[in-house]
Amino acid sequence: MSGCVSGGNHTCQLTSNVGNNSNIAVLELHQHLVINCSTTQKSSSNLTFEWKKDNRVKKIGVPSINISDVAWNDAGRYECIIKQNRSLESCDFTVIVKTLPHVTIQRPNVLTNTMIVPCLVTGYFKPNKVIWYKNNKQIFPNDTGYFVENLNKNDFLFVSDLQRSHANLNDSGNYSCEARNIYGTSPRTYHYISKFFIN
Repeated sequence: MSGCVSGGNHTCQLTSNVGNNSNIAVLELHQHLVINCSTTQKSSSNLTFEWKKDNRVKKIGVPSINISDVAWNDAGRYECIIKQNRSLESCDFTVIVKTLPHVTIQRPNVLTNTMIVPCLVTGYFKPNKVIWYKNNKQIFPNDTGYFVENLNKNDFLFVSDLQRSHANLNDSGNYSCEARNIYGTSPRTYHYISKFFIN
């Protein structure tokens, strides 16, 4: 068990079944994690709790989050907000789950004859390699007229954009991407781009 004091009279505590620093938990898949948020205030009158994960409200009114079977998408930044009367304090925890990357291909778009196919990669560690395929054949950007732009969005999100200038009907086909990190290679995610989309 460890804790971090965020200021005032409020203390956040993180409990899990592994040793952690004060504001981070590094977990294997299927482990158990409890994040507990508490205050040293003696009075609980008008005391409320709110939890956010990656800036989105997750739970309201409960002082703890209990994850009995940690999955890859439980990774992220958790924030506990404690409110009492006019007082407001918060503290946050980073949850890291050791897993191979997970990829999602978003709907492609065509801007001024340039086709862009985004591949979103989540997981920890971030990928050290992203490979693109068309009809199960690897795309080598320098040789095929394709361009790949890789962007680190945040600690848990990596985006690889496959770009094709002057897209034409010959660019229709089945596109896929895969990502690799120290834990392995993600399953491929496919997206079929039809000639009607490009034309």
